[in-house]
Parts: sequence; structure tokens; C-alpha cells
Amino acid sequence: MTSPKNQYRVLSGLLTGALVTGALAFAAPVATAAPVPPKPGAKIALLNDPSFVDTIDLADVAENESHEAANMIVGLRADGHTVTPFTGTSAAAVSSALKGQDTLVVPELEQGAWVPALEPAAKSAIVSWVRAGGAIVVAADYDTTLNGLFGYEVETTGDSEWLNVAPAGSPFRGGPATLPDNDGSSSYRVSTLPAGAVTQYIDSDNDNAGVFTTREGKGTTVALAWDWYHASPAQADGQDGGWRSVLDTAVRTGIKAPVAVAPAPSNAFTLPKASAYSRAAAVKLKIQLPGAGRLTVGSSRKGALKTVTKKVGTSGKAAVWVKPSRSTIKKLKKQLKKKGVASTKIRVKATYTPTGGKPRTVTKVYVFKMKR
Repeated sequence: MTSPKNQYRVLSGLLTGALVTGALAFAAPVATAAPVPPKPGAKIALLNDPSFVDTIDLADVAENESHEAANMIVGLRADGHTVTPFTGTSAAAVSSALKGQDTLVVPELEQGAWVPALEPAAKSAIVSWVRAGGAIVVAADYDTTLNGLFGYEVETTGDSEWLNVAPAGSPFRGGPATLPDNDGSSSYRVSTLPAGAVTQYIDSDNDNAGVFTTREGKGTTVALAWDWYHASPAQADGQDGGWRSVLDTAVRTGIKAPVAVAPAPSNAFTLPKASAYSRAAAVKLKIQLPGAGRLTVGSSRKGALKTVTKKVGTSGKAAVWVKPSRSTIKKLKKQLKKKGVASTKIRVKATYTPTGGKPRTVTKVYVFKMKR
């Protein structure tokens, strides 16, 4: 049986719904902007090994705030990224995890340092992968993952609030103006950052970085101060304050720009009218070609014409004399002697292959005449 309090709530809800529905029915239509297509997400390998990170089954993450690796997986997937969790310290496990990925994410190593446990070949594989264009993102890196991989000597310190000081051209430039010191944060001492490091967020005393990046070859390292404890959207009441946006930016630094494919060179051409004839039954063609390449002219019927091949250095008209073969000349001379006039129709076949492109063949019938 429904209690009086609940009966009141049901009735109140029905009345409110009716009023809202009525208001919507008489409201003027609202113009809506065309939907903005979502940005393609990053392909991410995320360390989810319980020997090193705090994790949990994703089905239980909403009610368990202290599992940072799982929190990061949920958040990254919610923002459109493809996350592949992996475990292991062997070269085979690490190389397999990195294959085809844009970004490696190493959550807070609450259960133990990962880099010292890596096989030497696994460590080398990570460094080579980053320097070849990958990105590595670490959160609350007090276990010195970047130090162990790249020889840095970064030191961590207490938490603080950080201001956006990203330079022009940085992907973090348009990020949140400030980042809060969420529960579970630890700064990086600016004085210990490696040469060339770029501080993206810094505290008001300019001593401690909340986010910094470095270039390693063609790749990027990103260090984040927060560890993703009790994090939105993994927990409905989780912490954020702009960190979710910053993580999204961080993992996107590994996305490679699509390789520009140069358009195939044109192979379009036509066979023109003959521009001249010789007494020996040759035909002169001036063929307009779109660029450098190779032009081969002969007959569709084997043996009717001599085959001519010509290199073309630039666009423009290529002049070619097309001459009958010995057997055709012999027939024409015989006809000329008998009738006083000699001619024959032959289908000319021309093949043009542009430099770096595909060949194209065009045919056309020409009249070959022999005069006395």
C-alpha cells in the first residue's frame, strides 16, 4: 500500500509533468545548431596490472572510489577513447600491448613500482616506441616511471592549486584556467624537471608543476599531478575540476596526424588529328600530355606499325612520327604500282605512363597514304 507521503509525491509529479508537457506543446520552435562530429579518440594501452596499480572489475567501480586505474579506464572510454588494459613486465607483453596504440597510460602505481620490474628489453621497447612518435601519460608519478625510463631526476612534492601557463601552440593552452588539488594529488618540483620540459600548469609560487610535458624524439611524455582517486565519471559524485579535460588532451598527444596522400598524376590524353603526312606513308601526331612520363605508340594489330617509345620531360605536346612496318610498306608499294594510289587504315594504339602514375591506353584509326 502506498504511503500518504508517496501518494503526494506521485500526484505532484503527475501534475508537474502535465504542466511541463503543456508548456512544451505551445512553445515556439527552437532552432538548433548542426551537431558537431566527435573528435576521433586515441588508441590507448593502459597498465591495469594489480601487482602495480589499484584496480577493480569495472562493473563495481561506481561504488568503489579508490581504484584509480579502473577510474581512468571508465573516464577515458566515456570520452570516446579506445582503451586496451594490459598486464605484465616481459618484453613480449609490453611490445604486444603497445602495437598499434597511440598512447601508453600508466596510472598511479600504488601497489608497486613498474619500471624496476620490467625486463630490460621491455624497457627499451617502451623508450623506442615513445621516441618513434608515441605518447606516455603518467598520473601521480611518485614512483618515478619517467625517471626510470628516460633518466630524468624529477622530484614530487605536496599538492597545490595550479594555473594554466601553457605556451602558445600547446594543446593544453585552451584547457581549464586552473586545476584544483584534488584528493590524491602530488606536484612535480619545477627545479628538478629535465632540460626542455614545458610546464603546462604551475602553482602561484612558480615552484611546483601540476602538468608538465617533454619531447622524446618524435614522441611526448605527459606527467599529471592527480592520481584519479574518487573520480568523475567513474563515480557519480567523483572529483573533476577540469582534470578530466586535461587527461583527454594528454592522451590525444599520441594521435598521429593522417599521412597526406599525394594525388595520383594525371594520365589523361587524347589522340589528335594527324598534323602531317610523309610520302613514305608516315603520320605525324602532336599529342598533348599532362606531365613527365613515357609515351609508347604502335599499332593495335601486331606488326602493322613500327613501335616508338619516347620519354616526356614536362607537360605539353609531344611530336611523334608513326611509321608503317616493312610488311605494311611492301603492301602499300604493291598497291601503288597497281592502282597509282596507296592507302590503308590502321588503328594506332598509344600508351602514356606518367611518372609515378598508372598507364592509360587510347586508340584511334588513321589513314596511312603513300605517294609517288
